[in-house]
Amino acid sequence: MTPFHVDTLSKDAISDTPQLNPEGWALVLDEHFNSIDPATWQTWGTPPAPVGVHVDTIFDPSCVETIDGGGLRLIAKDLADGKYPGGIIESVPSFTYGYFETRCKVPRGAGFWPAFWLWDRHDATLPEIDIFENLGLDTFYMSTHYGGKLLSVPCNTGDLSLGYHNFSARWDETNVIFYVDDTVRAAINHGGVLNAPQYILLDLFIGGWSGTPPPETVFPAYFDVDYIKVWQKT
Repeated sequence: MTPFHVDTLSKDAISDTPQLNPEGWALVLDEHFNSIDPATWQTWGTPPAPVGVHVDTIFDPSCVETIDGGGLRLIAKDLADGKYPGGIIESVPSFTYGYFETRCKVPRGAGFWPAFWLWDRHDATLPEIDIFENLGLDTFYMSTHYGGKLLSVPCNTGDLSLGYHNFSARWDETNVIFYVDDTVRAAINHGGVLNAPQYILLDLFIGGWSGTPPPETVFPAYFDVDYIKVWQKT
């Protein structure tokens, strides 16, 4: 039986965020990507096995750039030697519980799979919190994983590529609450199994779950990130 179920929370629980209750939170990561600090972020080449089995992407460090004036750009490039070059970063420090937020603009097009997620590839249970995964069109997904079990909640907010949006999640000992532009979109009760440190990832996959890009797909495509912030309870 899956440890996960969609939960209905009280107004007080939903509103306990750094924006609405700042006195209860401490900002522990405030990353605007004026540079990519190797003490904080690493990039991938060949993805680890749990990822590599279902994506058509080869992760290329040249697909990770900073933007003049601050910000991160992950790039998807056209097919080369049977794989699509794409970008990913993973945090060096790990985090247990907190409020995780990014402000970003996703690319539009079938075959693109940008995501903001938490994961520990070193844990055999493969715990994972997908704060958002977008499949290049209007629907995105909020998910939790543990021990091969998955609960994914779809949401349609229209064309997310038209501008920047805030994607956030509050992870505590019982629940993961998902927000888009400070509005609650879902809450998943994880039954206490998501209780170990996880790492932050931002990526632009190509193919896999999102499908093979059709011939009309425009490359290069960009996943632009204004910031990543993490708050933890004081």
